[in-house]
Amino acid sequence: MCPPSRRWLAGRVELRRGCRVCVSAESGRGKSSLISFLYGSRDDYDGTILFDSTDIRSFSVDRWCDMRTRSLAILPQELCLFPELTVMENIDIKNRLCVLCVSRLTFCCSTSL
Repeated sequence: MCPPSRRWLAGRVELRRGCRVCVSAESGRGKSSLISFLYGSRDDYDGTILFDSTDIRSFSVDRWCDMRTRSLAILPQELCLFPELTVMENIDIKNRLCVLCVSRLTFCCSTSL
């Protein structure tokens, strides 16, 4: 278990591209909510989340699609495309499928909202 951190109380947290971050806390402390906020699937938070100095609340659907296709991904703890495969094998399949369907994904994202 990670030692308690007061970093989140500082008012500003900066995550740099390419760095890995461990978010560890007891159940019900907001880990999944934080990830949902960063991924853009929820916006019921106070404050501002910036990607490249731009507030994510201003992102268009096309911008989210581009980011999720090229540079932002999450691996939900309940993700299991094929239960008989390892996590890495499931990720590899997802990555190969996404390369094949990028234009379809963009179309779906553009028309879903």
